[in-house]
Amino acid sequence: MPPRQVDGTIRGLLAPHAGLQYSGPVAAHAFALVKGWRLIKVVIVGPMHHPMPGHITDNCHTAYETPLGTRSG
Repeated sequence: MPPRQVDGTIRGLLAPHAGLQYSGPVAAHAFALVKGWRLIKVVIVGPMHHPMPGHITDNCHTAYETPLGTRSG
């Protein structure tokens, strides 16, 4: 199925993060909307699945591997 066409400007994208077998097709449709775009900022937000002290965790990665390729910060 080809990606859905969107009228207007995409300013944000919300994609599920469950395992490939659970939400892979849904995430793929979301990322297909911006495939080939030069992104200005990528923000990854996810729930803490295990209790940890503090409110924010910063892992200081220099890049993330995404369905769109490796993206650096």
